[in-house]
Order: sequence, then structure tokens, then C-alpha cells
Amino acid sequence: MRSLGDIYAAGRARISELGREHDLVLAAETQASARLNRTYLDRLAFEMRVLDGVHADTATMLFGRSLPSPIIGAPLGFGRVLGLLASHGPQYGSGYLEPIAEGLQRAGSMMGLGVCTSEQLQSVLDVGVPTYVILKPYRERDRLLHKLKDAERRGAVAVGIDVDVFFGVRTRYEPVGESYVAPISVRDLASIRRETTLPFILKGILSTRDAERALEVGASAIVVCHHGGEIIDYAVPPVKVLPEIARVLAGTDVRILVGSGLETGTDVLKALARGAHAVMLGTPLMLGLAAAGADGVHALLVALNAELARDLSITGCRSTREIDPRILHEV
Repeated sequence: MRSLGDIYAAGRARISELGREHDLVLAAETQASARLNRTYLDRLAFEMRVLDGVHADTATMLFGRSLPSPIIGAPLGFGRVLGLLASHGPQYGSGYLEPIAEGLQRAGSMMGLGVCTSEQLQSVLDVGVPTYVILKPYRERDRLLHKLKDAERRGAVAVGIDVDVFFGVRTRYEPVGESYVAPISVRDLASIRRETTLPFILKGILSTRDAERALEVGASAIVVCHHGGEIIDYAVPPVKVLPEIARVLAGTDVRILVGSGLETGTDVLKALARGAHAVMLGTPLMLGLAAAGADGVHALLVALNAELARDLSITGCRSTREIDPRILHEV
């Protein structure tokens, strides 16, 4: 098995060869959100509970699917790095999403799609990987509903909306992009939610206030994230606010996912111990793709899952469903 470090090193080397390593971090303005996120994750340390240890079970259920691990793909669409890789070398495929889908499928994981065409969605679904679709809050309601119904008809396992991009995203000091999006009220979101029978996800929740409103919408799941820091400079690290959000949603059926800046199995366990049910990874998938196409993505998931299982066992957790949050300490 290739180590996680080897995969990341190979992926970064390939992207660096193409001159775009700086595009792996696209946070807004000073990129403080990305730095604060990593700094906070590094402040969380584990205590070991090794006596009477067992081999931990990493299996989980998400959107009605049994998965070997709570690690799934974050929603991907056309991006600077993915588009660049797609134009360099047959191992990445002319369709840059399909190799990622293949790697995730072989690992038994789940794929996420963002901005994409119906043809791209169908191509990913044809790979056989369970796929959820996160839509933008389009100004034209008809466009949003059309894409939602299209995803449902083609066989997506869940749909949702990127609620944090109401005002577009920003990378460094570049102009704000995505002028085709606009704010949507809780009332309108609830109306849109009633248009589908699929699990409905609100992605971009970063406060207890919005978590409470997600309940009003009727969300099946939320994603605690800040879009990799592209929404606002100096955004609070998602894992820091996770416990507060988890308390708001305690006793409900709403699943809590987390994303933005997670890279390792230990990062995943930290998020789970803070209240998440599953974790989305985006940039690591790009590095796996850059390292070795679909094989690199598959190897990445295998390495991450093995690291998570080992960490669970060392901290005395029998499974992802039996994690004592007291294993974490801020240092």
C-alpha cells in the first residue's frame, strides 16, 4: 500500500511541475481562513487508551448507503487544478471527474459533484459510485429546480445547496466570482426542499444560528465548512464550532458533515470526535488524481481509512459510532 505521505508528495510534485501548486489553496484575501484552520487542527491532541484495545470498525451509514468509512469525496466541479490535470496526460482522462469517481468507487466511498453538466453527472453515475449533487443558489429558481430534478431523475443519492456562496467566492485578492448566485431565504429553501424526496443537504453552515435555521428548512444533513476559506477572510475553523452545532442538532435526524482543510486520518478522527458523522475531502482527491489517476485516488482512500482505523483503536474507540469526545485535548 502506498503511504499517504507518498501520495501527497507525488501529487504536489506533479501539480508543481505544471506551475499551479499555489492553486491548491484558494482562500480569500490573506488566506487566513486556511491558516487558522490548520493551526486549530494542530492544537487538538489525542490521549491514548490502549489497554483492552480492539481493532476498530470504521463502517458508517450515510444517505441510506452503507460505507466502509465516514470519509467521502467533497463536491467537485470544474476548477483550476482539475481542469489543468485533465489537459495533461491520458492517465487523468479527458473527463477529469471520472478517474476520481472510479477511485472512490473502488474504495467503496461516495462522490460529490458541484457545478457540472447533466452529461458529466451521468458519466460519473455510470461509473457506479454513489453520488450526491450540491447546487449553487442560482438567481433563476427554475434553473435550480431543473438541476435538482435532473439529479434526482438520474439517480443521485442526495441533493443540496451551497448556501455559503450566496455572494460568490473569492480567491486571494481576485475579484469575487459567481455573479449568477443570490441569497435565498429560509422560506424559499424550505420550499425548494419540498420539491425532492431525496435527502437534502445545506452546505456551508458555520454557526449555531444557521444550524437552527437548517432545521426550519427541513435539511437532512448539513456540511460545516467555509468553502476552503473562499467565502470570507478569517472564517472560524469548522472543527472549532462543531461541538456547538452538534449540541443544537442533538436528538434530531440531521447528519453533520464537515469539510475544509482536512487532510489525514487524524484530522478525520478529530472532526468525528467533535461531533461530525462524516467528513468530506476535496483537495486530497486532486492530489491523489495528480499522483496516479484513479489508482492514486483509490490508494489515498485506502491509506486514509487505514490511518483512521489505527487512530480509533489507539484512542480506545471501538467504532466511528462509539467515540468519546474526551479523547481530544486542546494544547
